Amino acid sequence: MPRTVPINNIREFICMQAGSLAESPPCSTCSFIQGTDKSPFFGGENVVFALQNHNGEAICMRIRRDVTEWSSYLLNNEVNIRKAIESKGITAFQRLIDFAPEGNALIDSPFMMLEWVHGCKLRWTDDFPVDLKERNQIIHAIARVTMDLLKVQRKGVSAKDYVEAKIKRKIERAQRGEYRGGSAEGCQRQFDMIGRYWVPEFDDAPHVLVHGDLGSNNIIVDNECHFESVIDLGWSEMVPLQFAAGYPRLLTYEPTGSSWQTKNTAMMERDRQFYLNCVKERASTEGGIELDYYQVLSRDDEVNRYWWFKAIDQADIHQAMCATNWDPAKSVPISK
Repeated sequence: MPRTVPINNIREFICMQAGSLAESPPCSTCSFIQGTDKSPFFGGENVVFALQNHNGEAICMRIRRDVTEWSSYLLNNEVNIRKAIESKGITAFQRLIDFAPEGNALIDSPFMMLEWVHGCKLRWTDDFPVDLKERNQIIHAIARVTMDLLKVQRKGVSAKDYVEAKIKRKIERAQRGEYRGGSAEGCQRQFDMIGRYWVPEFDDAPHVLVHGDLGSNNIIVDNECHFESVIDLGWSEMVPLQFAAGYPRLLTYEPTGSSWQTKNTAMMERDRQFYLNCVKERASTEGGIELDYYQVLSRDDEVNRYWWFKAIDQADIHQAMCATNWDPAKSVPISK
């Protein structure tokens, strides 16, 4: 259910968390910035406030808007992911300061307190940034972040067992008429393609962390379009290595509706090739799991394989794949 948190309670908590000596916090120097007391930002299921405490630190308060039975679980899951990222020395993400899966006496909703990242969301089209050097430095930074996340690993079920279980559950939902993505026949078609995209030699490789939504809205840059940070780990998850290898959303041509209406372009092809070169360069230096990642990413069937995997969990992608006879690479020629 929706909950409203009094604005002054947020200031008071920020002040207390920063170690206020005031008899009645909040002190006068703990305040909202960027006008978020009146016009907060909204991201997914959260409302986001920016504040500055009396220590001069810029703070991001991310508070759950609609609280459900899953809210605490989801927040705890993201907290654990952020802690794992920080434990590996990965610095491209906001630092976790505090959290409360059930809220507290002042903020009656699950919340997370992070460091605030100054800058703006990346603007990214075929025509902007115009300077290829600027495009390249952004792509290089995203490739670095993606490869850094491979450090976060855990042992899981085999890659084949992982996808088989997921698609079987989808088939069962479709047979019950509960799957909006299509028929049981379409789901079975996807299951029958496992042998085409499963790589046996990496079947027992560890599960690794993927961001899940590396689009321009989640990439923060400064005024000169230099990379600053990646935000929003709401779609992040642990995935078998061979299915983690894919281009970031920033560089993919996603379907709209039930077909690939957004066309591939020569600039997107160029950008993906530069991204692949960045991955290759690091893989050649580091070897190990990073080299395995590159080998999967550089497959000739990468486009179809990537969207086949995405269609497991995303009904709209499943519909689009069915519309292209499960061959999006063939259906989307390069638009010059």
